[in-house]
Amino acid sequence: DDLDIDYPQNHLVADLILENYAWKRFLVEAIQNRELPLWDPYIFAGHPFLANGQHSGLYPLSAIFYIMPLWRAYGVFAWLQLGLAGVFAYIFARVLGIRRLGGLIAGITFQFSGYMLVSSVPHPMNVAGASWLPFILAMVELILEQRPALGQRPATLPWALLGATGLGCQMLVGHAENTGFVLLVTGMYAAWRLAHAYFHSLNKGKGEWIDGAKALARPTLWLAAMLALGLALGAVQFVPLYEVVSTSFR
Repeated sequence: DDLDIDYPQNHLVADLILENYAWKRFLVEAIQNRELPLWDPYIFAGHPFLANGQHSGLYPLSAIFYIMPLWRAYGVFAWLQLGLAGVFAYIFARVLGIRRLGGLIAGITFQFSGYMLVSSVPHPMNVAGASWLPFILAMVELILEQRPALGQRPATLPWALLGATGLGCQMLVGHAENTGFVLLVTGMYAAWRLAHAYFHSLNKGKGEWIDGAKALARPTLWLAAMLALGLALGAVQFVPLYEVVSTSFR
């Protein structure tokens, strides 16, 4: 009363307390009871739970919430996900040919950017989804360059598999808008890099336009394979999510 406070609640973290914590608690209780949390009976007459996805129940790193007390798991998850964001940004910078110091600056800048910090605890699904973007872009770049993996021969398969795994993990976070942004940025980046490589080959005088197109056929097909496999990995969450959304007013 002396401080004239009407609501003992920080509205900046309201979603964390009123939504995400309840989702995680429901998941933990379902695991303890050896149940599949398909349906949440605690909101009005009930609603689909597992299909909605924003609880990130199928995201591999959500295992932290299942083995630690929830009050501690949120801090560990935020620390781990921000750390991965920095590492992925560092990897992307290094793939682009930037030196270690530049990569370190890129990683720190990305992981401590406004979006990542504001979303890290109140909206763990946001920061988890965004953190995979530089990793996916790095794999796109490696596929386009066909950079050797272990030997001297050009490689695309290992980068495509890693990129698909990253995209699948990003989709399992369960935040559809974030996935849309990641796919949009990745598609635009890949298209720009392919166009740059094509016109660069023409300027170098390496043949007619058809020769340049043939040279880009392999990386383009592997990019498509990466996308298809990544979407397949994330389909376990997105197919039920689509079904729920198609019958919901929200």
